[in-house]
Amino acid sequence: DDDDDDDDDDHGPHSKTQSNGNSINDEDEGEDEDEDEDEDDSDDNEPRDMETEPEEKVTPTEGTTVFVRNLPFQADDNQVYEAFRRFGPIAYARVVIDKKLQRPKGTAFVKFYKASSKRKAISVAGQGSNANDLILGGRTLIVTEAVDRNTAEKLAQERVAKGRKEKGVDRRNLFLASEGLIKEGTPAAEGVSKKDMEKRSRAFKEKKQKLKNPNYRVSRTRLSIRNLPLEMAEKDLKALCRKHASEENSKKPLKIRQVKIVRSAERMDKRGMPRSKRYGFVEFERHEAALRCLRRMNNNPEVFSKAERPIVEFALDDMR
Repeated sequence: DDDDDDDDDDHGPHSKTQSNGNSINDEDEGEDEDEDEDEDDSDDNEPRDMETEPEEKVTPTEGTTVFVRNLPFQADDNQVYEAFRRFGPIAYARVVIDKKLQRPKGTAFVKFYKASSKRKAISVAGQGSNANDLILGGRTLIVTEAVDRNTAEKLAQERVAKGRKEKGVDRRNLFLASEGLIKEGTPAAEGVSKKDMEKRSRAFKEKKQKLKNPNYRVSRTRLSIRNLPLEMAEKDLKALCRKHASEENSKKPLKIRQVKIVRSAERMDKRGMPRSKRYGFVEFERHEAALRCLRRMNNNPEVFSKAERPIVEFALDDMR
């Protein structure tokens, strides 16, 4: 079998790529947008009403809208609605469309009938232990309260001013970008195949290019893993990562939020299932666990094979 991941970046840029029926992280789609993302709940594009099931036929109250970031670019209104309906009756869910490019921006507005529903959604999104409850298409959603346009502009200015004051703070986790890098000619590169060294070099160049865009940051908890065996399933990858991330004699439970193996929408395996593209993503609850997993698995000839060792690195997140 040929190696399918040679032409794909570690975020699955093609809309045909899928994992368990969902496309994975179409992050390149919105990479060069010039417009700043507003959190305002303006009515420039009136959203369509969603079918809701409120306990009573009531008019939505003011201040019940949330702004959602980090959506997969292929997500639609219905998928956003389904992700948030657990918090209470919804008046509408609307994916924001870039008017110039005529494509989704990776953000959305969700308007609830009740303020208590809005607070629940924001609370769950802000809790590390429960953030896995707000994952759509392999991406952890960022949820904040929607504000009017004037307030949004004011908040944006405040963020810029704060960023200038904290100029020395690494808010994009760039110090993790080189974690797992194997350089040619170093002891770590001994025994690594030429093909794998080329993969590693190409992946690192792609990462550096993406990180020139300030909207990207290095995730502290989500790993990208390449060279997966074709037959490996999500449960196998999860068990493997749990094994390598576990601490000896630790009583703390090791929680893995999500595991995704990227699969082809067109090619099938022997079982008639979407064929693995031989790379995937594993998201941990804690950074320390992700770091242990990376350092123990990356370039380890005993994990898969000596010829094809795991290529493990911290994945990139789109902050828009």
